[in-house]
Amino acid sequence: MLTIIAQIKIKPDLSHFENVINSFKKTTPIVLREEGCLAYNLLIDHDSQASYQTHLPHTIIMIEQWQSMQHLDKHLLTAHMQDHHERVKNDVIDVEINILENGFK
Repeated sequence: MLTIIAQIKIKPDLSHFENVINSFKKTTPIVLREEGCLAYNLLIDHDSQASYQTHLPHTIIMIEQWQSMQHLDKHLLTAHMQDHHERVKNDVIDVEINILENGFK
């Protein structure tokens, strides 16, 4: 099993953020039905006053779990993901992706 952490940096305007969120709302139910998808979660910054928190304004974090690289690669080529990327291309500044595995093998 692989865990994917995608940090999506969005242009600093609320309309860009809302557009990306709305696109994920359309796409997520379809992704969750894909073969090999174990989890697909969208997270945003929690507005706390904790001194130890690193704030990530204008950022969405996707935490995904996939059975294998083959499943992840197939997911990225689906029509619904291509449509999603097209819908948000003018809203997103950068995406950083980490592909992780269990360190306690």
